[in-house]
Amino acid sequence: MSDKGFSPVEHTADIGLRLWGKAAEDLFCSAFKGLLYLADRGEGISSDTETRHIKIDSPDMESLLVDFLNELLYMINNGNWIPAEIDGICISGTGLECSIRGGSCDPANGKGREIKAATYHNLEISKNDDTMTTIVYFDT
Repeated sequence: MSDKGFSPVEHTADIGLRLWGKAAEDLFCSAFKGLLYLADRGEGISSDTETRHIKIDSPDMESLLVDFLNELLYMINNGNWIPAEIDGICISGTGLECSIRGGSCDPANGKGREIKAATYHNLEISKNDDTMTTIVYFDT
């Protein structure tokens, strides 16, 4: 495993990310980085950065991951805004709070593919020794 905390996983019609981290916060940061890698918008981010706050409560950890990724995808796909950095991520039970810094972007920039949504397909977060792992698939 690399130190990035994620690696792309090919799937018949969609794409996935294998994610890992020592704690839930690390796993979600890996998901954040992996999603940005897949949705690459290149150098199209404006210099005017803005901070947005995310607060999510979900019924379980898998739902929390899907809800988190779909909130980020909403920002990217509907707001022409690309997250750049995540700060202060705090996961308590099945709740998450964090701050995201980013800027506006031109959706035509970059080499990334359009990602519609994170899915629950075969999603299971497991903890082995000192590492949490999962694979999350996206509709493209």
